[in-house]
Order: sequence, then C-alpha cells, then structure tokens
Amino acid sequence: MAEEGSADQLANLHLDDVTGEKVSKSELKKRQKQRVLDERRREKAAAAPSKPKIEKEINAEEEESQLTPNQYYEIRCRNIQKLRQTQKPNPYPHKFNVTTDLRDFLRRHESIKTGEHLKDVEVRLGGRIYTKRASGTKLVFYDIRAEGVKVQVMCQAQEAAGEVQFEQQHEHLRRGDIIGIVGYPGRTAPRNRPEGELSIFAREIILLTPCLHQIPSEHYGFKDQEQRYRQRYLDLIMNDNSRNVFLTRSKMITYIRRFLDEKDFVEVETPMMNAIAGGATAKPFITHHNDLDMNLFMRVAPELYLKMLIVGGLERVYELGRQFRNEGIDLTHNPEFTTAEFYMAYADVYDLMDITEEMVSGLVKHITGGYRTKFKTQTGEVYEVNWEKPWHRIDMITTLEEKCGEKFPPGDELHTTATNEFLKGVLKKMKVECTPPQTNARMLDKLVGEFIENDCVNPTFITGHPQMMSPLAKYHRERSGLCERFEAFVCKKEIVNAYTELNDPFDQRLRFEEQARQKDQGDDEAQMIDENFCTSLEYGLPPTGGWGLGIDRLVMFLTDHYSIKEVLAFPFMKEEVGQGKDKKTAAEVVDIKPEVEEGIRESSADASKSLLVDHELRLFPPSTLSHRSPLPEIKMRGEIHSTFTPITIHTAKCDICNKHNTGEMFRCDKCGRQCCQTCWDRPGFDPRHKMHNKDTVAYKGPVAAPLPPLVGKGAEKGDKKNEEKKRRRSGTVTGGGEVGKSNASPSALSDASTVVADHGHGGESKRARYSTDPVTDDEILAGEMLPQLSADIEHVRDSYVEGRDSPKSSAKEATKGKD
Repeated sequence: MAEEGSADQLANLHLDDVTGEKVSKSELKKRQKQRVLDERRREKAAAAPSKPKIEKEINAEEEESQLTPNQYYEIRCRNIQKLRQTQKPNPYPHKFNVTTDLRDFLRRHESIKTGEHLKDVEVRLGGRIYTKRASGTKLVFYDIRAEGVKVQVMCQAQEAAGEVQFEQQHEHLRRGDIIGIVGYPGRTAPRNRPEGELSIFAREIILLTPCLHQIPSEHYGFKDQEQRYRQRYLDLIMNDNSRNVFLTRSKMITYIRRFLDEKDFVEVETPMMNAIAGGATAKPFITHHNDLDMNLFMRVAPELYLKMLIVGGLERVYELGRQFRNEGIDLTHNPEFTTAEFYMAYADVYDLMDITEEMVSGLVKHITGGYRTKFKTQTGEVYEVNWEKPWHRIDMITTLEEKCGEKFPPGDELHTTATNEFLKGVLKKMKVECTPPQTNARMLDKLVGEFIENDCVNPTFITGHPQMMSPLAKYHRERSGLCERFEAFVCKKEIVNAYTELNDPFDQRLRFEEQARQKDQGDDEAQMIDENFCTSLEYGLPPTGGWGLGIDRLVMFLTDHYSIKEVLAFPFMKEEVGQGKDKKTAAEVVDIKPEVEEGIRESSADASKSLLVDHELRLFPPSTLSHRSPLPEIKMRGEIHSTFTPITIHTAKCDICNKHNTGEMFRCDKCGRQCCQTCWDRPGFDPRHKMHNKDTVAYKGPVAAPLPPLVGKGAEKGDKKNEEKKRRRSGTVTGGGEVGKSNASPSALSDASTVVADHGHGGESKRARYSTDPVTDDEILAGEMLPQLSADIEHVRDSYVEGRDSPKSSAKEATKGKD
C-alpha cells in the first residue's frame, strides 16, 4: 500500500524545465507566473533612461577637516579677506549688544519642559563656536561656550530674521569663531530620547570675530604640555581645568587682600627696580638705565621699602606683587613669581604664627569647603593634607641633632670657621652634597632640606634659625646666636617665611657686613649693604613683625598641580629655535601691504631701496630726553648710521638755516653738524651717514659744508702728517673722501653745496661738479640733488666690493695729476 501511494505522488508531479526539478502543478504555475513578471520588469528597466548616481553631499566643514593646519589657515585667511573687502558681512564689527549672561541663562531656564518655547523672552549673548552640525540646508546646530559653560544653539530657516538670509548667516561660520546670537530660550523635543536639551532657538547669528586657525577637536583635545604653556590662550579655549585654576587663583588673592584689609592693613606699591638688591638672600636680575647710565636690580623682595614705611608711621602695610630672582627653573621655581608680604608694627613672630594659621586655614575652607585636600606629586605619590589649625611646630637645631646624631655647636658659634669644618664633616657623614661656596648658612640649609623639610607634609612651622641665615631677623630673646624666625612648610615645600624684624641699626650693619663677607666668598645670593635702609633704622623702627607668602605654591597645593607652570598664566619658556620662520602671517597670505605711518618717510635719493628714517625719533622727541642722552640710532636697511644728540644750549645755531636754537636741535655725533627741528622736518631732509671702512661720506640732506682743499701730494711728508692731524683735531676733512666738521662761516654753510668726496673715477672729479655751484631752496625741497648724491655713494661702495681703487688711492692719483 505504501509503495502504491508513493507511485501516485510521483505521477502527479510535473517537470520544471528551468530548474530540472519535479514539482506540483500549483508550484509550477506559481514559478512560471513569477518568471513572466520578472521578465516584464527587466524589459521595463531596460527601456527606462538611466538615472545618474546620487552621491552623498559633503559640506564645506567636512572637506576642510581633511586639510593640514597650514592649508586651512591660508584658505581661511583668503575667505576672511574677501569679507573684509565686500563687508558682506563685516567680519570684524565694532559692537554687539550682549544682554544675557550664559550662566544666568542656564540657571533661570533650567525648568523649561521638553518641547516648550519662550518666544517672548529675547536672548542676546556672545560666545565661541566649539562644534557645528548641519542637518540639510535648513537646520544647523552649534555648541557655544562662554563664561566657562556651554549651551546648544538651534538655527532653523523658518525662524531666521534680519536682513541677511539664513544660508548667508551660516556659510562663513567655522569652529572657533566668536558669534553673537539673538533668539529665545526653549527645550528641544527629540524623537530618540524622552528629554530634550535646553537650547537657544536663534533668530539671527552674527559673526563677531573669525578664527583663522583650526582649533583642536573636542575628541582629542589640546594636551601637549609645552604647547599649552606657550599658547595659553588656546589652552584656556580648549581646557576647562586650566580656566578653573586661574579662577581659583583669583579667588585666593581676593581672599588674602580682604583678610588683610579687614585687619586695617594698607596696601602699598614699592619700586620694581633698585640700585641695591636687598630684602632677601637671592641672586637678582640686572638691567640698565640708559639716561642715568647705571645698572639696576630687579627686586628680589619688597621688604626694605615696606619697613621704611613702618618707620614713616604706616604701622600696617602689605603688598601683593611680582618678585624676580635669577635662579634655577624647576617644578616649583620660576624666575618671576608672586608673593604677599605684610609688616605689622608692635607684633612679633608668635603673633605672626597665629595670623598665618588663621589666614591659610580660612582660605582653604573658603576655596574647597573643608580643611582636607589631596596633592599628587610628580612620582604619583598622594599626600593627604590637613590644613586645620593648630599647626605642628619643630625646632631646627634640636631636630638636626636628632637626625644626624651629632651635637651642634652653640648658637653664638655657628658662624665661626670651626663650625664650618664641623658642618663639612656632618655633610660627609650623612652623605649629603653641598655645591660651592660651602658657607655655614648654605650647609645648614642643605641639612634642613634633607632631614627636616622632607617630613613636613601637613603644615609645619620650622623655628630656631641661626642669625647668619637671617640677616634681617631679630635675635632670639632667650637663645643666643639664634633669631626669632619661622618657615611654614606644606607637602615638603616652603609657603611662608616670617620673623620678628631687626630694628637695631647697630646690629643690622654688622649683619650686612657678614653678608658682604659671604658675598666675597662667592655666594651670589648674599645681600649687599643698603645705606638708605640703615639710615632709616636710625630714625627708629618700632618692634615689628614681617611676613611673606608664596602665592604660586599655595595655588599649586589647592589646585593639585605639582608644576608651577600650571598655575602661571604665562610661565617663562625657552625660546623655540627655528620655529615659525617659514610661517606666513595672515597679512602675507592675502598680500596686504603695510600703510605708511606718520614720521616714516621714504628717501627720494633711492626710493627703490626703501631707506626709511626711523620713526622712533617721533616716539621719543628730544624734549623728553636729557642733553646727555643720545637719541635712538637712525636705522635704515643695510646701513650703519650715526646718533643725534639733543642740544639744550640756546646759543647754538643750525648749520642749515643759520638760526639760533629756539626749541629743539640735534648734533650729529660723527660729523658734529647741527640741525634744528624745523629743518629736520623739511621735505627732502635725509639724516644718513654711510660708513665705508675708515672713510666717511657724511651728509645731512642736500645742503652741507663745502669740501676743504685736499692736502697736496708734493708737500713734505712731515708737514703733511702735521697738517692732517691739525685738520682732524679741528674737524676738517683730509684726503680720501672723509668729511667732518667745517670751519666755514654760517653764511657759507647756508649757501654751500652738498659735500661729495673726490673719488676721481671716470676721469671726472665729482667734487668739481658740486663744490662751486650753489644749491637753491627749490632744489632742496624738490630733492633734486639726492639722486646724484646716492650715485656717488654707490660708487664708493662698488669700489670696495669689486676690488677697484679705493677712494684714498683715487684721491692720490687725482693729486698726482694736479702736481
């Protein structure tokens, strides 16, 4: 029966000619019908015209992201230059009225619900574009940052207002640009998540300042440490942490200033440059004062000036400012740094300890909200610091005796030669190195740094310093040879230094002399004797406490940065060698020529060489300088020029106009010629001096002294030398084309011709060409004589460069012919 059933099934199957399979009749019909439909579709598709392949549209921002920074910079510069020319829109408008603070905006409208819009509330704010996202041509999103916070800006074509169309408002905008936004608050209603984002729905976007450079992407950020220090502006744009550090620093300085103001201290300012580097044991920077012709020192501390104010009756003074020390650069030291120093009459070192604990503990509480902070070192070690008062106090000498196992000499012997040998032995025993000069103070300081400071993680006062280490501190009232001083250390670094001030003028001079002795031994950090300060003490300094705090280090600890460069807005950096030499400026990329400034004039003698009179003479007019101070050098490209000294003697006459000095007048330091301000400003005047080895061709415009007669070749050798000496002493000119002072009368000077040395080239005397023909005022104003003068000067130069006869030899040959 089973065999009969299977045979019947096979008999009902039909062969599919295409596949060769046997299928049921219904399946075969279904397949055949489908094949007919497929064939009709193919025929229809073949008959239809071919459609062009649609490629995904790539916007300009995506294309520019593939460019190198230099390519992007050049393209961006050209695009902005077009906007500058067309002013559609003006890429650098003068004003945009901002009425909304972004931080207040986020707080005020945080409660807006998803999909809700407040169209009646106008928002006007400015910010920088961090991201730009376009969804077609009618919808653009921006992420804007301002005041350290971020907000989304949603721009829709149907919401656009203003004179500029929607596309034109957005086509020029790129990441980094600063824009102005006019719109209203609202919250988006996205389809893929339940809650929308608080946004500004923009009606108008205005370009305020374009960014010409590619800014780093938010994904990779700006993390190169050295470049962050060099380009702090870009660091602040990209890294919120850097911004927060400087905000914290500002809050700390404000707190310290308010703390002292509330205790009736007076903030003062003292000089940054001093004739003597005093106030602290440190190596100073040296600068030079040109007018006084003396070296000055950048201040290492304001201490001496502040104490002189105490002498004068300002009993509580403080100063927040920069100090400069020419010392090493490392993770905790910078050549310039910020300190807070105060001086308080009728206070001593113990009062200052209490004030320090109160101020610093309160500051930490104000900044962090508590008394405990964490600090991570460069090696990854984490210190947990408790700033709450009272702080630990330790004695220096007692602790060193415990650490080194040696009994130190008494305090009144710590400055002796015997103690010097003792300290050298202790250093050798404890295997501690101290670089020369090995003075007692330096060796003790080295031991303290090695065995005491390294244990000071929590705030600690180190007291009991020897007098030789503190030349400005008062002696200890109970322990001979020591002084009343403390240093506060946190995380193994000093943050505060304070002591009872020395007010005994006799003792102070002895301390300064000891410092001078250490300086003679080679200690560059030792202080010099300040006679003015010693004199002020003789008028009477009341018992006073002095205190100094390192702002930078305290900021490091409270912001958890082990490098001082992180807390300085612009730390000192080595010069980048070879960087930026081939880089074009924005003006060079778009071929913008500089405009002529007032006081810069082009010489009519040789315009093609652009020999410009230095406009520094207009920035520093003679009336502001002493008669002993020469004006800045006249600088012109490829030339060596003279300096002109102001003349304040009113009997002097101008060698050009023959008038007495009634105002400002200059004298050339090389040729002695005198010129008044009026002639200096006359068109065609050219105060150039060109030097060619020892021979000088000197002229000051088209009018000068006539050339004196040359010394004859046939004269006796001795007579010739004597005559040359006389002429040089009197300022006259000897052979060889050297022009100096002239003994001619003022009337001859006013009508004289331009001086050109007799070079004798081409068989024609250039001197003969000008020595007899007077020059008129019209020629002077027109500058007609200058081109010929320039040609003569060029001949002198060529004679040296090309190896032809020198002016002296030419003058000799000319003299031979005359003989």
